[in-house]
Amino acid sequence: MIRPGREADRGAVNWPLANEPFLVYEREGRILGHLVFHDVFDNEYELLYIEVDAAARRQGIARALIAALPAGRIFLEVRESNTAARELYKRAGFVETGRRKLYYRDPAEDGIVMESKKW
Repeated sequence: MIRPGREADRGAVNWPLANEPFLVYEREGRILGHLVFHDVFDNEYELLYIEVDAAARRQGIARALIAALPAGRIFLEVRESNTAARELYKRAGFVETGRRKLYYRDPAEDGIVMESKKW
């Protein structure tokens, strides 16, 4: 089941910004994945973070969380070397729209900007 995150879920969510909305994927009372996003402006959202428990990966949880985002324009940045995440996002309907030179640190790496429109 996917539902909006609640204050009581914050301990299970790996994201330091307490005021951002998030969704959780819960099965049998256990949170197996979560997605944090930012409501940018008027049906525009930035996907900030997505994580699925290692034992629950490759079960469609990440794609289900992405599909549960509100309707609108959704964008994200992903490390150039993170080919698994880039493929996940492509399968979820995102397209690469740009590159941010040296966006990431430790190690320094370009960020790939991806976007999807969901109506």
